[in-house]
Amino acid sequence: MITLVVGALLATPALAGTVPLPENCAGVLTVQLRQCVVEHVVQCDDLPAGEKWMFSHIPGGRFAYTRYDRNFSPLERINWVTGEIELPDGPAPDPLNIEELLATGLDTYEANFTSSLNGDTTIKGFDRLTGGEVEIDGRRLQLTEFEYVKTDQSGKVIASYSGNQFLDAELNVIFAGSFTDRLNEAGFSNFSPMDFSLPGEAGFLTDTPRYECGLRDADFPVRQTTETEDDET
Repeated sequence: MITLVVGALLATPALAGTVPLPENCAGVLTVQLRQCVVEHVVQCDDLPAGEKWMFSHIPGGRFAYTRYDRNFSPLERINWVTGEIELPDGPAPDPLNIEELLATGLDTYEANFTSSLNGDTTIKGFDRLTGGEVEIDGRRLQLTEFEYVKTDQSGKVIASYSGNQFLDAELNVIFAGSFTDRLNEAGFSNFSPMDFSLPGEAGFLTDTPRYECGLRDADFPVRQTTETEDDET
């Protein structure tokens, strides 16, 4: 399973401050996010055309990893902080499709997963282009709004989010933005991108986050803030 291979390779020693990659893989882009997270987009020669994986680091080490198909539908996920591994449970009834989003402005999705922590789960949601665009560190990004609900096998809602994200049409990826955890009254977070590094540029494949690291509790990977607190930073 590629999940285990990636996990083992990323655990191997590397030059201080850099992220090791398998020989058949190459970094495409490094993204510095708010709330002290750095994320990398990687493509590998042995994956089908268009597939990519994205993984992130926080000050304590690895944070999360997801492998996506060419339309940005998730194929596997690992949260290294909680230890959760998620794999698709059969073909998705309505897979996430970034090409449909770009073509029509709206993409709905529904998919079933098997989680090492939550058993069988179902996610349903949508992404919608708002029509807005921004330029961040030289990259043009389209603004989206989204809703996402995850239920367990009994139908109980175990995660529910809504907010905004950033679509990079050049890479066919979506970067995190600001969102509300609808199961948590104080659950507003903002992981918007702050700057980008391409191969050969300073900061490419760094394992060191740069922004808002003073807001993060070193022993807890995500600090939930209120919208008021976020506006004051």
